[in-house]
Amino acid sequence: MDIVSRMRQLSLAAAKLPDIEKAKLWIVEWCPFVVGYSGTGEPYEFIGRYAGVIAKATASDLFFERQKEHIGYAMSMIAHSRFTDPASAVASVSVTYKIATIDKSNSRTSHLRDLDDRIAAKLERAHPSAAYSDIGDRIALLRHRGAHGVWGDLSGDAVFYGLLTAIIFLAQT
Repeated sequence: MDIVSRMRQLSLAAAKLPDIEKAKLWIVEWCPFVVGYSGTGEPYEFIGRYAGVIAKATASDLFFERQKEHIGYAMSMIAHSRFTDPASAVASVSVTYKIATIDKSNSRTSHLRDLDDRIAAKLERAHPSAAYSDIGDRIALLRHRGAHGVWGDLSGDAVFYGLLTAIIFLAQT
């Protein structure tokens, strides 16, 4: 199947899913690798919609009142930027992944572990020798190496961060 047909097929599948599963599908299929995005514009629209939803939502344990505006603004930047825009280097959407997954009774944990398992399976098929622990390690790799100049374009992972933030927000309700 060619790439255009595959993207069309994934778009049709995503349209039938709840938003949290849609975001997981897009991460696994279109940005499973660090600093890479290969998909349609649908996640950008999705991230833009959730930028507004998060900014207006009631404060929670992960989305404090003063942080919501900043998270919403960062997600809005992601939604309206493309890889050719200087603003696409946004890559520090506030996500404390490792902490969120420690508490097994937390409603977010099952969704994040599901996402970890799906990304790991996809990576293993594509790169059997790649070491992948979890999304927390991916964030550390990008933040510690990517954000300091080893890789110049962080726009691919901006989509990842935006979708991950939406998953965490949706999982809390």
